[in-house]
Amino acid sequence: MFPTDESVSDWPVVQQCLAGLSAGWDVLYRRYHGYVVQVVAARLPWGAVKQDLVDDIAHEVWVKLYANPNRLRMYDPARGSLRAFLFWLACYEAQLYRRRVRLHKLRLVPLGAYTPPDLRTDFDLLWVEWNEFLSTCSAGDREFVSRQSKPGRASRRRHPAEQKRSERLRKKVHAHFGSG
Repeated sequence: MFPTDESVSDWPVVQQCLAGLSAGWDVLYRRYHGYVVQVVAARLPWGAVKQDLVDDIAHEVWVKLYANPNRLRMYDPARGSLRAFLFWLACYEAQLYRRRVRLHKLRLVPLGAYTPPDLRTDFDLLWVEWNEFLSTCSAGDREFVSRQSKPGRASRRRHPAEQKRSERLRKKVHAHFGSG
């Protein structure tokens, strides 16, 4: 398996993917697929979470990323980690699914017929919103968010002070963006 410590840089892997090398995509997929699945599962309503559905939506994240290299070009290591970038892509796909279900329940569109808005526009707006949110945080909180998005952080037990800070920031994120 691949190392997950903070010294691992994803930028060379991203460059391989952008160059069209299948080895880069293989590394990227193996390194982050489990994380993408977890994010998608967390963003769906509890009653609707079925593993097949979660896998389909996570698969859609990878298919769209592979099929449209411009999406991967939107990743900028200066703006944040690849993990954070994939987090937003996975949240976006889960939100599209939830939107399709909501419109289907309202009988406005058949479940499979909804065409999502342009990703580039939505994703740019999302980055603007994220940067606005980060500007409301202290420098210490921004550093904490950056550290938390590193690979391998979720599996480590946190100090109670980190747990408290994480919960405070989670509430702040939900207040800023809405609970989804």
